[in-house]
Parts: sequence; structure tokens; C-alpha cells
Amino acid sequence: PFKNKSNRSEQWHRLKAVIAPLSQGTHFRLFVYASSQHTAPHTPDPKATEPFAVPPWNPIELDVPECLFPGKPLDEVWVGAEFISEGLTSPVLSQMRLDFDHETYIQYLPFIYREDPKSRSFLIRFLSLFESLFHDVEDKIANLSILFDPDAVPADFLQWLAGWLAVDLDENWSEDKKRQAIVNAFDMYALRGTAEGLRKALRFFAGVDARIEEPILHAAWWSLPTDETSSTGETENSILGFTTMLAPAEAQGAVVGTTAVLDQSHLITQEEFGVPFFEDVAHQFSVQVYRGQFLSEKKLDEVRVLINREKPAHTTYHLCVIEPRIRIGFQARVGIDTVVACPSPPGRVGKMPVSETGLILGGESHGRIEEENQLGITTRLGEGVVE
Repeated sequence: PFKNKSNRSEQWHRLKAVIAPLSQGTHFRLFVYASSQHTAPHTPDPKATEPFAVPPWNPIELDVPECLFPGKPLDEVWVGAEFISEGLTSPVLSQMRLDFDHETYIQYLPFIYREDPKSRSFLIRFLSLFESLFHDVEDKIANLSILFDPDAVPADFLQWLAGWLAVDLDENWSEDKKRQAIVNAFDMYALRGTAEGLRKALRFFAGVDARIEEPILHAAWWSLPTDETSSTGETENSILGFTTMLAPAEAQGAVVGTTAVLDQSHLITQEEFGVPFFEDVAHQFSVQVYRGQFLSEKKLDEVRVLINREKPAHTTYHLCVIEPRIRIGFQARVGIDTVVACPSPPGRVGKMPVSETGLILGGESHGRIEEENQLGITTRLGEGVVE
């Protein structure tokens, strides 16, 4: 039995069953028995036409999921349920709740309505009718905090909760990914505008692992070592052709008599001293992604939109798609942005210019008429048709 541990002299018990909407031809009925003498009720007979017909079981109206019944201190309450169907479907009961010392709406009325025991008993039962109407609303208000928990909020409220954090949820995402996007929103905002934040955004929203490089990080002051005994760091920063480069403009701007040249100088303020050294590499970055991560040009456009949304407004970028070839000036660093591909596919004689196949670093090239047509050496006969 359910046991009441309260010692109140007068009380009411409330029973509520959470049951799914009934299908056609299905019914259910609840039965209760309360005793303060530790007396168990008769065991119902499942094979009988009416299993709970034996006293002292008290039946509730058919298909009524909740009831209010009188109780006493130290009551023990037994609850029974009977399911009725034609054999094709069945009622689904998921949970039952039993409240001892139930506080009804009478507590909100003036005390004068509780002085007379008979009037009080009537009002408790009468007000319980209105309480049933507003019980679901009160439960939602009491559990309002669930709507602000990404892990517990109902799926229908995910878009609403994401709106509080200005997060756009894709309708094609799974429910788990939508919840994860809301959970990560605060941390993503903290990293917004940084290379790390852009990498995480590309990985989560677009499913792309990108390499982000900022040329300003590889730029440094160039100064010749003072003497041969200078420190290693000082000499490594002055290797001609590697760590040295020509400045795009004078560091101090146009100074009359020294750096001012007619039509070749520009003026800067005193606060901008040294800015010309780095202004051609500042506020820009490159995003490098592998072609194998894109299934269509639509995916590439999605990446561009995402970069424009996440990058700082004053910066510019270059989106470099790493393909299985070497492109001088774009991708030519072996192991970083250069992919060594398989041999070039066979083609027809005279129909495979170098501009289409890319840069050939080794291996055998295709034979072409009037250029490389040594039969058996540079030209081979295959399945292709020679035109």
C-alpha cells in the first residue's frame, strides 16, 4: 500500500492517472481503498467479470483519470485499475500520482468558509472541480524552468529557446544536433571573431574541418645581426629570401628631405608610425578546405555564408579549396595544402593539354602529335580512339 506519514486530523487524498488518449472501444476504471487500521483489501479476481466487485473497493467513474476521496491520518491506500478493450487495442497507463494531505483551493478563501465542518467538506469537493481544469496549467507554470534547459525542453520549443540566443536552427538537423547547438551557443559567442571560433563553427554547422592561416602571424621585424656573436634568434630573423621582404611603404611615411618622393609617397599620422610594414598582410586570412569534404557547389556557398557571418567585419579572406594537384602561388606546400594524386587518367592524343591536367612533376606524360610522339616511349596505343 501507499502509506501516509502525515498526522493531520482531517484530510483528503487525491489520485491522478496519466493515461494516453483512449482508442475506440477501450475503457479503464480506477478503484481505491483507504484504511487506517492496516487492513488489506480482498485480492481482486482477474478472471471474474467484475474483479473489484468485492468490498471494500470504491470504484471511480468509467474513464475518469482523477478523483478526490476522504482520508484519515496514517492511512494506507491501495489502488487498482481495470482495462477494458475489444482485444485489438489497449489503454496505456504511464504514471499515477497519489497526494496525501491534499491542499485544495479552499486555502485561498477567507477563513470564515472553513469554520463549519460541513461547509468546508462541501467546498473542498466543489472546488476540486475547478482545480482539475487548471491542474495542467499549474504544472506547466511550476515546471517553467524546463523550457530553459536545452536537454529537457520539449522538441517543439527548441526553436523558441534558440531565439533567445539568436541561434538559427536548420530544419534538416536532428533533434540532438539542435540541442547541442543551443548548448554550445554561449561558448561559441565567446570565441566569435577568432580563428578558433571560425574553425569550430565550420566543423559544427557545415561539417568541414578547415585550416585557417593569418599572414600577419608570420610577419616579423627584420634586422641584421649586430655581429657574428649575436644570438641565434637574432640571426634566424634575417635570412635573406626567407625571413626578409621589402616593405610596401616607408615606416614613417613621407618625410620631407628623407623619405618623401614625388607621386610615390603617402602621408601618415604619428600614431601610425610603423603601420606600413604590416598593412599589406593585416586584417586578412585564408580558409583552406579539402575538395573531398564538398559534395556540391551548394555546400561551398554554405561555407562562404558561414565565414561571412562569423568573421570580423573589417577583415577579408580567401577561400582555398585544396584539390589533388599542385598550384603554384595557391597550394604548393607538400603535407599542408598539396595532395599527391594518382596518375593522370588516359586521354586521346592531342586532346590533353597541360593546362587541364595541371602541373606534372614526374611520371610519364601523354603522347601528343608533333611534340612527343615517339611510339613505344612517349606514346602508347590503348583503348582510346586516336583522332
